[in-house]
Amino acid sequence: MSLLDKARAAMRGVVPTQPEVVADRERARMERLEAPTSMGARAAEHAAWVDHALAPARHDDYRTRQTLFKALAETLRAGTAAQQQAAVGRSIAHVSGAPRSSSADPEFEVLRVLRARKLPWTADEVAWMLNATARPDGLLTYFRLTSASVALTAASRLPESDLPLLAPALEKMIASARADGDTADAPKLVARAQALLDQADPVAAEELPAGALADDTFGPAALTHLAEHHDRATVAATLRHLTAYGNAVTPTKKWLTVAAELRGAHPGSVDVCVSVLDLVAVHREAPYQRRQGTHTYTAIGFISGQSAAVVRGAAWVLARDDATDADVATLGRAATRCGTGFGGSGGQARCPQVTSSAVAVLERIATTQPHLATPVVAALSGVLDKVANKSLRTSIGKALDGVAAAAGLTQGQLLERAVPTFELSADGTGQVPAGEHSAVLALEHGPAGAKLVTTWRTPDGKTVKTVPAAVRAQHGDVVAGLKATTAQVKKVAATQRQRLEELLAVQRTWSGDEWAGYYPAHPVVGLYARTLIWQVAPTGNADQWFSGLPTPVDDTWGLVSHDGTVHPVGDTDKVRLWHPIRQPLDDIKGWRAHLTDTGVRQPFKQAFREIYLLTPAEEVTDTYSNRFAAHILRYPQAGALIRGRGWAGQHLGYWDGGYEATATKELGEEGWRAGFDYSLVERDEDGYERVSLAATDQVRFERLANGRWTPQHLRDVPPLVFSEAMRDVDLFVGVTSISSDPTWNDRGTANHRDYWHQASFGDLTESAQMRREALERLLPRTTLAGRVELEKNFLRVHGHLRDYRIHLGSTNILMSPADTYLCIVPARGGKDPKVFLPFEEGGGKLSVILSKAFLLAEDTAITDPSITHQLRNGLT
Repeated sequence: MSLLDKARAAMRGVVPTQPEVVADRERARMERLEAPTSMGARAAEHAAWVDHALAPARHDDYRTRQTLFKALAETLRAGTAAQQQAAVGRSIAHVSGAPRSSSADPEFEVLRVLRARKLPWTADEVAWMLNATARPDGLLTYFRLTSASVALTAASRLPESDLPLLAPALEKMIASARADGDTADAPKLVARAQALLDQADPVAAEELPAGALADDTFGPAALTHLAEHHDRATVAATLRHLTAYGNAVTPTKKWLTVAAELRGAHPGSVDVCVSVLDLVAVHREAPYQRRQGTHTYTAIGFISGQSAAVVRGAAWVLARDDATDADVATLGRAATRCGTGFGGSGGQARCPQVTSSAVAVLERIATTQPHLATPVVAALSGVLDKVANKSLRTSIGKALDGVAAAAGLTQGQLLERAVPTFELSADGTGQVPAGEHSAVLALEHGPAGAKLVTTWRTPDGKTVKTVPAAVRAQHGDVVAGLKATTAQVKKVAATQRQRLEELLAVQRTWSGDEWAGYYPAHPVVGLYARTLIWQVAPTGNADQWFSGLPTPVDDTWGLVSHDGTVHPVGDTDKVRLWHPIRQPLDDIKGWRAHLTDTGVRQPFKQAFREIYLLTPAEEVTDTYSNRFAAHILRYPQAGALIRGRGWAGQHLGYWDGGYEATATKELGEEGWRAGFDYSLVERDEDGYERVSLAATDQVRFERLANGRWTPQHLRDVPPLVFSEAMRDVDLFVGVTSISSDPTWNDRGTANHRDYWHQASFGDLTESAQMRREALERLLPRTTLAGRVELEKNFLRVHGHLRDYRIHLGSTNILMSPADTYLCIVPARGGKDPKVFLPFEEGGGKLSVILSKAFLLAEDTAITDPSITHQLRNGLT
């Protein structure tokens, strides 16, 4: 006989009469909990039956307990209504008196099985159940949430005339759920209890629902703001609907139907929802008290799960047929704020639930209202640019794919169409009137990226840099608008610079007219596109590509090559972005010489871009590369750089699953993804609280097929994708390796010092080789000519006191006569050498090498004691 059959046999038949003490025990328990007399009498009458049903299910073994629960369920369903009510009463009494109760208790199974039963409860019995379940310190456990659901279901089946008797208990239930706002199901309970409370008191239903927004760092202030700025009846009706949202990314059809009815009955509800989203978009995280079981501690919180449900509902109210550009912008701001980490960075999103729902709403708007596809893509790309959370980035990418599919375009095509112009002309200039004055705008290159420069033209035609007093006094709105536009232009330009660089991994072509409009003639993108090298293939000659920088030709555009030849770009010609990996060596050298001679500074390395080709060792390993394995990185800097380059990966930490991670990045438009493995390096100095070092490992490639990422052979990876991925990893290693820290030689364990010496003065990577080639062209143009020379992996500088060798990879220095290490730490924010750098804005290793070379060439003029002590040590 099976265990289940044995359990059924034990429960079958008439229950023998139990001693009177059993009945007295249950009657006394219910009296102690102040239950109604009817419940006490019922508990006593059926105590033996309930005892007999529950006893076999109390078992320590999980699998055995689950089998016995099946038999318990059969017994419960076979019982009379009175027996079932006695079992429910016993279980709720158990919840009330046992703070540590859980789903492992058979009482939980009683509530789960019987919660949907239509049992003949009275109003005072339901009120007791509500009071017994609700606690001032919150619901705390899933068991109590189930108990509360049973009580609310019973309340919903009472005659409406009985509901006023439940009002105090319902208010207590709402307060209890609010105190437990981090529980995912708490918002549902609040919504159900509030709906019953509204039925009980129709007059109170016009007041603001106290339980709609949690008593967290967001709710109280938000409720006050809504009450002060909107019609109270509209706010009340809107919040009552928002509390019923639930926990899913998308609400139910019924909820959406009611939302449409709400918009019809209360048109101002849309404004209320916009305010909710605007408030969360500027909300800041703050410390708050949190409970874990019986312990209380201080945590940093943004919004609770209950408030998050209200905000998600507000987002979906904007999913209407007459949505506006302003709605799209509002959703984008809220999604960005909630999707970024605490402090504005990191992969642990402030409130990923809100971001997920806002992204879904944006996709819905774009697919149902095609005329809003462009602003939606702009909003989604803005969110994607800021959010580091891997799962959120995946959902945003899917949303962009959905919008693109609906528009019949690729995601890349949508992104280039969604770049705002800010009403600037093709050359990046514009004017904004302000009474008799006017603001003159010009988009220019700045030391920290693009910047929108504003000057003012006075009525008499003079140009001034500061805002005229008359404009400040009479047109403050214009000044504020220009300030906001300036900030937006800077952000958009930075995003477009990154997008243009990512196009180097894309094998895409444009027709001549598309290219002209989206790139050289675009007010924002053109700032960068006009300094990049492009290629044109005339119509009918697809195999003949001509390279050049964009240049105006009559009323259209052309490309001017490094030898001065101009190639007009026709509307039907094909255009693509130039990449050195597919160019002959003479063309590459020609462009590098031309950019250096003419002083054209590119927004990122293009002509001087490193090329990474498959090596014999990688042909052997086949599915992975060890080219950049076994390096030691400074993890905080590496993590920031990895995320900054658009890679998404887990954080390392001293927790289960935190010792290893993989950063991934999708490249190109053909479903390729690179993965870079790294792991935590344990150090006693970390104190198991922070991670200071990470070790690098393999680089792998996958391709998306039938919705799944599958590993690929390295030989099958497109050269552009392979080269761009490996270049990023080389950057991570080159910039954040401990070998780049000149002070590391004096600290760290012995094995790390060995690595530091090897990496500091070893062979050059592709990026360091490119640095060497750039120096070959730059040095003869400087005052260093004749004082320096390139030798293998070093730049040798002839000083007055010594000779110095600067490593072209790490920038570390060895000095004669015995290759003694010289430690020079570049000053933070130090000035770059006054030398044109064709691919560095400043702060990179090329500028560091040149700065050190200029300094050491005049070593007798150095006054820094930390350096002079090293220079003169050992000299007579």
